[in-house]
Amino acid sequence: FKRIREIEKIEFEGEVLYTAFFGLSGLTDDETAIARLMKETAEYALGRKDSPYEIKEALWDSYVALKMQESEDKGVCVLSENMPWMKVLS
Repeated sequence: FKRIREIEKIEFEGEVLYTAFFGLSGLTDDETAIARLMKETAEYALGRKDSPYEIKEALWDSYVALKMQESEDKGVCVLSENMPWMKVLS
């Protein structure tokens, strides 16, 4: 197995900015993010927490991914623009 490097904690001037959500578990950063989203979504489905990933964030993430793909396909910089759903969901 490949060795996975994990970040246990990040501190700056004595303030803890980040701690590993599941402790040192052998998960990569991406796997940890997915597992955390799955856990928090389950808590939301059970009515114990607010939604961990708001629809406006999901729409924006998807829009940015599309713009990045467009830029790669065209080989140029592309601009994003305000989308109608941004006003409705704010």
